[in-house]
Amino acid sequence: MNNFYLYRFVYDKQNQNQDACPCSATVIFCPGESIDKNNLQIEIKLFYQKNHHTDEIYVIGGRNIKNEMTKIFKTERDEVFQHLHKADKDFLDHNLHLIIYDKNGVLKNGKNKLDDEIQDRLLNEGLQHIFLTRGGFVESKGAHHFVFPSGKHCNKFLRTGNILLHTSEIYFIAFTLLRFYNEEKHTQIYCDTSSINTIAFALLELKRRLIEDNSFKPVPIESFSSYEGLQDSKNKYFANSLILISASTSGNILDKIKKANKLAKKQNMIILFFLGSRDAYETNSEQILCNLTHSDQNTNGIHYYKTFDESNCEHCQSGSFPVNVLGDVFLLEKPKVNLITLGVKDSPKDLARFVKEFKSIQYNTKNIFKVSYKENERETNIKYEIYFDFYQVLNSLESYKDFSKKIDDYINQYIPSNTKYLIYLNDKGSELLANLIFEKIKINYNEDNLPVRISQDKINEIESSKIGAAVVVASCISNGKNLLYISRSLRTNDNLRIIYFIALTRTKNEEQLNFLKSNLKQGGYGNETNSFVNVYNFYMINNSVDTTWINEIVFLQRIKEYYDRSNGDDESIQKFLDNRISEIEEASGDESKGLTDNLFYPEIIKGERQRLRKNFAFLSFSDLSQADVYFTIGSIINNLRNSSDLSRSLIQTEYVRNILEPGNFNRFNDGVIQSSILRLATKNELSYHLEYDISKNMFDILSIMIKNYQTTQAEALFEFLYALTTQKMTLKKPHLEKICGLIKENIKHNVYHLFVDYIENEILKTA
Repeated sequence: MNNFYLYRFVYDKQNQNQDACPCSATVIFCPGESIDKNNLQIEIKLFYQKNHHTDEIYVIGGRNIKNEMTKIFKTERDEVFQHLHKADKDFLDHNLHLIIYDKNGVLKNGKNKLDDEIQDRLLNEGLQHIFLTRGGFVESKGAHHFVFPSGKHCNKFLRTGNILLHTSEIYFIAFTLLRFYNEEKHTQIYCDTSSINTIAFALLELKRRLIEDNSFKPVPIESFSSYEGLQDSKNKYFANSLILISASTSGNILDKIKKANKLAKKQNMIILFFLGSRDAYETNSEQILCNLTHSDQNTNGIHYYKTFDESNCEHCQSGSFPVNVLGDVFLLEKPKVNLITLGVKDSPKDLARFVKEFKSIQYNTKNIFKVSYKENERETNIKYEIYFDFYQVLNSLESYKDFSKKIDDYINQYIPSNTKYLIYLNDKGSELLANLIFEKIKINYNEDNLPVRISQDKINEIESSKIGAAVVVASCISNGKNLLYISRSLRTNDNLRIIYFIALTRTKNEEQLNFLKSNLKQGGYGNETNSFVNVYNFYMINNSVDTTWINEIVFLQRIKEYYDRSNGDDESIQKFLDNRISEIEEASGDESKGLTDNLFYPEIIKGERQRLRKNFAFLSFSDLSQADVYFTIGSIINNLRNSSDLSRSLIQTEYVRNILEPGNFNRFNDGVIQSSILRLATKNELSYHLEYDISKNMFDILSIMIKNYQTTQAEALFEFLYALTTQKMTLKKPHLEKICGLIKENIKHNVYHLFVDYIENEILKTA
């Protein structure tokens, strides 16, 4: 859903000591002539599932919906923000701002004009966020580079046409242009490319809504056929025309247009997105809507990059193919496919030590590594792809001697002697950790001064008169949202020093962890006001929405419906599908806390579960559950997805597809490893249809498995069939057809044949 445009930005705000401190804000832009409250609730909920809650919220809308905004965001505020944590709802009393704009783009917070510095930051960040998240910044990784109309060569390109995907975001761009468009002066709008005409149309529509006497008359909108068209002196209507230029890296185009067209005025030319040198920006700043250039003030921006003449182009010299750009339209060769073979060097640091310390003792609910579970989560579609059961660790400390010693040392070193409160998160592991800390330190206190243990839900019971330290205790965090709730609630208490004590931080990468730390440590004395202590840290996949097993249930329900429509009456098929659905659903409950040794389909014919054999390439030990193996492979793939080495990376771009080489499934021939790769990989990482030879290689591997389906060599065969049926793994059509034929010829099993039938009728016939 994209009926509203939501994004976050950070600006400097003075604290009680008059020091400039970062303040985070969420912006909710309302683009319509009315507000659908149900859609608004859903979009706010979805936004905060993926983003941290912020210190402030700015709601922006036109003067024509001012009364409706007041009603919804003030009178009905609790209903609109019903999915926010209670601490955040209380925060809205003083930190929810309604910003109204008029026909000239003037923003007012109540009767007061919005602070210029905040406004500039808010608008630039909103425009930049659209540009970057919607693929406006195009970068080639070597197969080709771009040649611009100016003759310059570069491997990077600003393409505004890419970003115009959602009405709410198009209207946001148009809203920021209101101050440039004068309906009494401008008689026409010119766009440098037809791809941005929609912005001009949205601009006129906003003007119409905001002019109260209905006197507004739309003006013609035209686009130029090429870069050269902007400089064509035959165009006669430039004197009173607003000229929109999609993007520029120098600003020189303004002077070129003015030189070629004497009637054109620089103040009527607007560059929507600019990336260039500081001097070029300052020369043309009044004509730039959004500055994308990275700086100390714009840390989310794009670093300025070099361009080359044809005679000295380093990209041409390296063998890169030059692709001509006209306006912001260009023809490309097919994407370059880069094959990745998993190797020992791809393992994260300390992977072996971490897995050895927390691997399975028994293959049951006492596993530490599990999948498809999230504690205290009412919504069934939210489960961790990989769950780490820290409650089980703390409840069996005698089995984890290294961890037990380390956490004792950390308690002795980092828990202050004047601790007044132990505030624990709302999960059993955090409460157990708080109790462990309490038992370790209580000998240092007399009975009257013992620290108070309190859950995060009762944080409002903290006495403001207490002087000392508050230790916020968390057993395991993946994104730190709950810690940010507590941080905001404690900011008004100047007498307590805050220490965040976390047993395990498990963010997906270092950048995410540093972002969390910087927010939590910030306070009245700057960015080191509070302390952040994590006993263990390991970067791992932390997806929690639509995991592979949630998607599996959805697919199994779909194939059941397909079987019913085809009048299938084989009870064994119905039983197989129902049992698998029940197995996933029951394992995701609070008793099992996730799947442990039943992550994958067993070898269908014999019904045997997949087991890891000896000589596992990434670890020197092999007595592991399926979940342990899944965590190990997941850590390696997560490491590749966050790698800065582009030759050894699973980061996808528009022009380079990094794919897991089919040879991985020969190299790692244990079914449990193959199944882990198939489940963990994204569709992009298994897109073997992109090139014939790659598809053929994968076909050859599968055909051998099918012909030897009763051997250990094919124990993961049904997982491969499942990946093909869900189209997570894709082959060229002829190869997929042959796979279906081979299965029907070699394997006489009704469930196999159901999946093949589904492929033939639901995939191949529509391909």
